[in-house]
Amino acid sequence: MLQLIWAHREVNRVPHREGDDPGFAAHAKEVLNAQFHAMNTDIHWFALFLHPLCRKLAISSVAHSRTIDSAYRIALGIVQRWGWTKTMAQNTLKDIKAYQLGQDPFIAGKADGKDWWNSLITPIASP
Repeated sequence: MLQLIWAHREVNRVPHREGDDPGFAAHAKEVLNAQFHAMNTDIHWFALFLHPLCRKLAISSVAHSRTIDSAYRIALGIVQRWGWTKTMAQNTLKDIKAYQLGQDPFIAGKADGKDWWNSLITPIASP
């Protein structure tokens, strides 16, 4: 999804020059939009939301966007499938809210979302 967003942005940045076929640019945008929306399942949207540089993009006023309540619902579905306890589920919801607001420890972010999330993990001390 992120790659499709970037591709759409780049297509929009290409200047229209005399002799260019405006129908081609419109077609390219239409295809990128269609593929994005085809991929925009709950789990893909949640992954986009969890990218530290996309949390505000995922929850926006654009068409087919979702809300923070969607993030809670999706997360609870995952938590339930993984068999987490009620306390773990409640903590997950609190963390999602703190993440959405950019509160500690979810301040800032990196382009490499996996690296950023891994940096938040506190190592468990060896006995």
